[in-house]
Amino acid sequence: MPSIAANIAIALVLLQPLALWATPQAPPKAMELCAASVDAARSGTLPAHFQHLDESLRRRFSAAPAAIGVFAADPDGAQALLQWRLLSVLGVEGRANTECKETLAWLLADAGALKLFVASGDASGDKWPEALRVLDRIVRADEKSKQGLSLRVAVATALTFAQPVQWMADGSAIDPVARHASYLRWDSEGVLFPAFRELSAWELRYVVGSWSSDADLVWARENIKPELRTHDKVGDAAHMAPYRGHNAQGVSIHAGRSFYDNKPVTLAIMLEYGGVCGTVGRFGTSMSQAFGVPAMPVGQPGHCALIWQNALHSWRTGNDNSGWSGSSCHDGISIPFGSGAWWVRVMQEAQRDQEGFAASEALRAAAALAPQDQRLNALAQACKRSPCNFTAWKVRCELARAEKPEAQQALVAAAARAFAQHPLAFDAVLVLCEPALLGANCSVAAAKAHLEECTTTVLSMADAGAEISLSATSLRNMAARTAARVVPDAAEAAKLLAQGDDGHKLVIEPTAADAVIALSLDTWAERAAAAEGKAQEACMSALVHLVRGIATQPAARSVGLERMRLLLASLRTSKQEAKAKRLTKALLQAASQTGDENFKASVEAIAKPEAKPSGK
Repeated sequence: MPSIAANIAIALVLLQPLALWATPQAPPKAMELCAASVDAARSGTLPAHFQHLDESLRRRFSAAPAAIGVFAADPDGAQALLQWRLLSVLGVEGRANTECKETLAWLLADAGALKLFVASGDASGDKWPEALRVLDRIVRADEKSKQGLSLRVAVATALTFAQPVQWMADGSAIDPVARHASYLRWDSEGVLFPAFRELSAWELRYVVGSWSSDADLVWARENIKPELRTHDKVGDAAHMAPYRGHNAQGVSIHAGRSFYDNKPVTLAIMLEYGGVCGTVGRFGTSMSQAFGVPAMPVGQPGHCALIWQNALHSWRTGNDNSGWSGSSCHDGISIPFGSGAWWVRVMQEAQRDQEGFAASEALRAAAALAPQDQRLNALAQACKRSPCNFTAWKVRCELARAEKPEAQQALVAAAARAFAQHPLAFDAVLVLCEPALLGANCSVAAAKAHLEECTTTVLSMADAGAEISLSATSLRNMAARTAARVVPDAAEAAKLLAQGDDGHKLVIEPTAADAVIALSLDTWAERAAAAEGKAQEACMSALVHLVRGIATQPAARSVGLERMRLLLASLRTSKQEAKAKRLTKALLQAASQTGDENFKASVEAIAKPEAKPSGK
């Protein structure tokens, strides 16, 4: 039994981290804060330590607000802030749990590992304590997983498996420790594409999180068509699975496992039986992941597609119907910032500078601890350090709502520069800023002026290389919000009309519909008729959607068709025949789906100059 003196010595060691805050002297140095966090993790005193860490950082920033950026830029300061960030997201229960104390102590002590863990996207389902438990299991099984590629795979696996990942064949849970070991073994065997070794921990999440078993992934490598065994084509293996809605016995794919004769739906069974878009998307995703290529299924309206990296750090769509703008996060997948699949590309750009993203996260933590009047400044630095860290922008916009319109305008301008290649991310910033920027009682003239300015900004993005479909969707979103301000009594119907979505079940008066259509045409028509280019194409795409909105809103058909007639006449007079034909075709297609014979006849009448006899 230890002596009394020995017990006193042990107690002093356990209390040492807390002694840093025992006197009201100058706050501890960043290095001391970092060491205290590590000691507290090992000694099981994290609950008390976190409270003192939080208070110490707040006192420091309150006493010297101008030095917040300097503290966050210092390696030890950044580590202390990221320690606070991790301990914060672990929550009370996670900080009190000592099962993983050695792994947590290592994570808090190793600046590189800490950055990877807190700056590779949030844990699936925000289940950070579960992510730590998975990481603990992995590092206990393989001590080498604390560095290099093995560490990146370990972090990716822990964050992804914070929520159980299930084998799609039968719903059984996939073991994260085995998954980590398998990918490292496959890499050492040389059966993965070389780019696997260059992936970030965030990208690796969409490899290790495969819904296929390890045996299925081995099968995929052995059975892929030879011509698809390349990085730039592997996602096209999706189409190896036959597209069919009924099996040989006539059972529908919608009957579930009966379609597969109640067999486990392995990749081999998928190849044998086929399926519809869901099967194709999941098959292509797994074929990509089998070679160490990030991929995931994505949802599209009435359809399932996939996205995958056809080159290192570069994503493309596969089995696609609706493009990036129409793709959304699939159930069971975790992507950053929002539900649109295009956010993956925003995060990809953010992760291009992983050190910058981690530094931005440290500054975001500093903003949470800083005095109220210094938070916006810290967040501005966070956005500057990693321009595509949308979470920092979101918090910044929310805090800036009390600022003057001039400050809001400056914020929007900064976001336009940051998201120059991501118009929908810029639009997401607008959504956050417009309530404060325009106010609740914004005049129609002010709303239109704002729309004109933002439209010009997005079209500049398109001309500079931003994807046309994303630019066009941003145009439609902005017009929809403005339409709701112009016609507040029928705001939802006005939004759907401007966006070109089905609003036939919502009521809008013809006068209000005419105001919305005029707003959109005034914003897009002249630009669409301009010289050829990406900006012009984005406007034409928005106009095509407007045509669909007019057709699906009965109250808009008469006034909308008259305005479209005038636009078509103008295009034909100015020798813009191709554009007139495109809009005419869109009108005819939209009219044919309405079941309104009078509307169809009216459309056919204005389309006659462009129409050709059927079958000739």
